[in-house]
Amino acid sequence: MDIRLEHQGDGIQAATFIWNQLQIPIIFVTGHSDQSTVLRAQKTFPFGYMLKPVNVQDLQIAIATALDCW
Repeated sequence: MDIRLEHQGDGIQAATFIWNQLQIPIIFVTGHSDQSTVLRAQKTFPFGYMLKPVNVQDLQIAIATALDCW
C-alpha cells in the first residue's frame, strides 16, 4: 500500500479500513519516512514498511514474512 493516493483519503486510511473489514495484512511501500507519517502508519499495525525504491527481492521477502505471520 502506498501512503499517498490520488483520490480521497490516503493509504493509511485505506489500510485501516482494509484491516478492520477484511483482516488482510498491509505492507506500506512509500517514499515517505517523516516521523509523523511513520507514526500514523504504525498505528495500523502494518506487516511491513518499505521505502522506495524497492528491491524486488526485499519486497518478496516482506510479503512472505507477512503471510507467515498472518
